[in-house]
Amino acid sequence: MIYDKRAAARVIGTIFKHPELLTKTEKYNLTTDDFADPIHRYAFGAIYNLYYGGVQNLDVNIFNDYLSKYPEVWQSFKKGKGEEFLVSAIELGEKNNFDFNYDRVKKLSLLRSLKESGFDISDWYQENLTDIGVKQELEKKIEQAEIREVVNSFTFKISDIESTFINKTTFKVGKATDGLEELMENLKVEPAVGFKLEGKIFTTVVRGARKTKFYLMAGQSGQGKTRIAIANACRLAFPLRWEDGEWKNTGSNQKTLFITTELTFDEIQTIILANISNVPEDKMLENKMNDEEKNRVSQAIKIMKHFEDNLILYHMPDPNIEQLNSNVRKLAIQYQLDVMFK
Repeated sequence: MIYDKRAAARVIGTIFKHPELLTKTEKYNLTTDDFADPIHRYAFGAIYNLYYGGVQNLDVNIFNDYLSKYPEVWQSFKKGKGEEFLVSAIELGEKNNFDFNYDRVKKLSLLRSLKESGFDISDWYQENLTDIGVKQELEKKIEQAEIREVVNSFTFKISDIESTFINKTTFKVGKATDGLEELMENLKVEPAVGFKLEGKIFTTVVRGARKTKFYLMAGQSGQGKTRIAIANACRLAFPLRWEDGEWKNTGSNQKTLFITTELTFDEIQTIILANISNVPEDKMLENKMNDEEKNRVSQAIKIMKHFEDNLILYHMPDPNIEQLNSNVRKLAIQYQLDVMFK
């Protein structure tokens, strides 16, 4: 059975002596389902009902009198040596150790529930293990993990399966630092400038007509919404940036996701580098940086690499709601995201 009788007894004994813990629902959330042993369920249920029935100071006599009002439960409790259990539990109960024992009871309760629902819990718990090393490793893993971490491990698996069947198109996920050096080397050899278009200003803005690029002109367009979003993502993700002639620490250090539907990774990367280094993007794209600017860009790359887990790019060229829900949920768990930009 996926259950720790001793931890459960300590929880019940502590609650018996300190039933006010039941009111701290923002921190503790115990139910009879958390106790796999019937005697433990009877004991917890009785303590809970007595306290919320107005009994502030519990003792064994009050407990027994209450349970004896329910003959079938009382007989089962006595037959299962419940009276002996209660006395032992009260002796074991220590308020100082309550959090530890509560946490263990809840984790094992969660794993029982998952197993009953058909989930494979072997990554966290294996019954009847003969390998002492594996058993100790799993014990350590479940002890050190938070309940949310256990839940997320299963949520991630579901999201992974879900994304396989829901996604309608190929998408790309990667870190903002992926291929940075190669990108800069390629720009030295072949600057990102295409054929001239009608209008010198427009050609300068779009850097000419380039293959695989899509341009759409319409009224009130081109107000810089995407660049502003990227700038905000950079400000939250990277704590260092070049401002007023020096590198400054902004104090921001957030796990950030930027979703793009039109811009490719290399287009976003140069915007990010320009934002952090304060080197005009067009100088990078046309390889017209002076030595001081090249040094700043190199430093910006180092900053991005040092904090590479802080900014994740998600390219979704053919967005739909189901795919967005599935993959963003998966990425949020995988990368422990704090902020998302679109």
